[in-house]
Amino acid sequence: MNTSSLHRRRGFSLVENMVALAILGIFISGVLASVGFSRRVAETTIYEVAAMNAAQAYLEQIKSMEYNDVLTSSQNPTTEPLATIHPSYSSITQTSIIDDPLYIGSTNYRDIVIDVLEDDETYSKLIMPMEFDITVNDLNSGSSPTEALEVIIQYRYETPSSYSGTQLDGQVQIIKAKVPTF
Repeated sequence: MNTSSLHRRRGFSLVENMVALAILGIFISGVLASVGFSRRVAETTIYEVAAMNAAQAYLEQIKSMEYNDVLTSSQNPTTEPLATIHPSYSSITQTSIIDDPLYIGSTNYRDIVIDVLEDDETYSKLIMPMEFDITVNDLNSGSSPTEALEVIIQYRYETPSSYSGTQLDGQVQIIKAKVPTF
């Protein structure tokens, strides 16, 4: 056995080490990129769910209104808004309910609280600006009229992850029939 061949086999060459480091660097950069992508997807999902919940909350309030109140608001949209409410967070422990009328046929701008953040005993709110467009279609016409209203809420919002400044949107809707509300 040659001593020079034994000496060569005991370690890795500089080239082998450089190749191994390059492969490790590519692997680590791929992992970091996927972590960043996963964070953006999770953040977008949080905003998407919060936006849909806000629109659904307004829709649930409209569902609980009397049929004639919704009909009157749809016939006089500038003078008779839908009488909705929302919680207001004046501090971390103080929540109050405030009037929050929605106007049919025009864009309603709202700030939705996504989270309340604590930093060294100071609290701040994470706010998502939203736009709501309410449309009410009277279904009491045609060959088989029915005393019902189709209520559509279209909403728009923007997440911090949508770097291009594009707005995301969604829609919720119900049919409000003239039946007694209990």
